[in-house]
Amino acid sequence: DGLDRAGMRRLMALFQNNGLAAVRYRPRPLDGKLLLIRPKVASKQAPGVEGDPMNGWGPLAAGGVTLRWMEGTHGQMLQKPWLDRLADNMRCWLDRINE
Repeated sequence: DGLDRAGMRRLMALFQNNGLAAVRYRPRPLDGKLLLIRPKVASKQAPGVEGDPMNGWGPLAAGGVTLRWMEGTHGQMLQKPWLDRLADNMRCWLDRINE
């Protein structure tokens, strides 16, 4: 709503680039620890890997993966009030690994 032709082209290019990145991305193993925060509500944007709560990240972190579940959807995680909960999860995890 309210986009002109140039704005729509930029938006479509963004969708295309995000799709290509998602298909082409191959994560490399990590020496350290990893925090994975997942939404409890699945969505088309973030359906997850069926049967794997770690979404494929488990074998990639030599130091282990900490999984935290959040209420809401993937898209809501960056909106209030979920954003505050996301920040709390990250802060607590960072405090614990830096002890």
